Amino acid sequence: MKAIKKIKSIEELKQCINREIQHRKSEKKTFLTVSAGTCGQARGSLKVIEALEQEINKEGLGDKVKIRATGCHGFCEAEPNIIIHPKNIFYKNIIPEDAKEIISETILNKKIIERLLFSDPDTG
Repeated sequence: MKAIKKIKSIEELKQCINREIQHRKSEKKTFLTVSAGTCGQARGSLKVIEALEQEINKEGLGDKVKIRATGCHGFCEAEPNIIIHPKNIFYKNIIPEDAKEIISETILNKKIIERLLFSDPDTG
């Protein structure tokens, strides 16, 4: 088991964050981080996770694409939402029916699904 080192300064925290960022950039797998906190679950995130898992399995991507259910991403009005790592693509208001398109278009074909992106109401 790896020893846990206590962070003692802001500089050490920054170093830890930078190491994690570099580690995530080097990942060979794709991770779909799905918001599954209370607000996400109330808006259907568990059904979205189930639909994504089905599509991943159907496409035979189980060794290349993983799902991480997390707590709230802090954007409750956009729940359920996902962040696709390592590309850092943020999709909002996902419904189970979006799973097939997310896997086929974004994961397999490397295309952004414009209708699922957040658009700032002030700037567009």
